[in-house]
This record gives sequence, structure tokens and C-alpha cells, in this order.
Amino acid sequence: MIRTTSRSLILLADVFVVLAACDLAALDPIRTADRAGLTCLDIALPQCVPTCDPVVQDCRGGETCSFFGSGFGCWDTIEEPRGLFDSCEFANACEPGLACVVPDLVFECDPDSSGCCTLYCDLDGPDSCPGAGQECLPFFSPGEAAPGLKHLGICRIP
Repeated sequence: MIRTTSRSLILLADVFVVLAACDLAALDPIRTADRAGLTCLDIALPQCVPTCDPVVQDCRGGETCSFFGSGFGCWDTIEEPRGLFDSCEFANACEPGLACVVPDLVFECDPDSSGCCTLYCDLDGPDSCPGAGQECLPFFSPGEAAPGLKHLGICRIP
């Protein structure tokens, strides 16, 4: 059994996310005094987390760079993060550098699982996706990329 921290993310569309629609101004001013470089989460207790780049994985140890609907933020990983092509249930269930996606996007994934770990990739770099038939494809739809993340891709089958 995998135990998670009190902060886990849910599946929505192809990637696990928490919608980011909260109002930074309504949050505790002590916790959000330095709002530059923070991503806002609209969860039971709205909070801000440091923004990050999932290709670089520039979060602290014990955290992974996860998608929150409008951008990426550092979030606690589970105690035993899953590896490449392993089944996952939450966005923060995979090892840093991996995304938890629906299994239809990766041939090596168990089609009966709720999610599967695959690599983030750099669209500007060499295509180094390890899975059968995978390509480094854009993470965001055209014109939807968060600032500084136009290079972000995800290894998946087309």
C-alpha cells in the first residue's frame, strides 16, 4: 500500500491537476508576502507553492514539480514515488521528472490502471523518449503554455 502525504492531486483530462483559480489577495498575507514565483492552488485550504520547471525539476528534496491547471508548482512526493511506466494515482506519485498521465498515452502502461508515469521532455532538445512509439510532444495546447514553459513536452504516443 502506498501512503500519501496529506497533499495529493487528482486526475483531470490527460494529466493529474488541481485547478488554480484562487485569489492570491484572499490568502494569508504572512504566507504569501513574497508572491513572486508562486503558484496559487484552489484546494480546501488555498495556498501558494513555489513555481518550477518540470524538465529542470528545481524543487527541494522530497518534492516534485507538478501541474496545477495553469502552471507548475513544487509539491510533496509520496513516500515511495513510482518509476517510469509504473502505475500512479496522483500527480505527485511519480519520481521527479515524471508525469502521471492516463495510461492510453504510453504503450508500456497497464491499461487498467488509473494513471502511468512518463517523462517530461524538452521540445528544444533531442527527442529522448524511452517508450515504444513515444515522441516528445507539447505539454500545452498551442498558445496555452505558461510563461517560460513553451519548451515543455511530455513523452507519449501521438
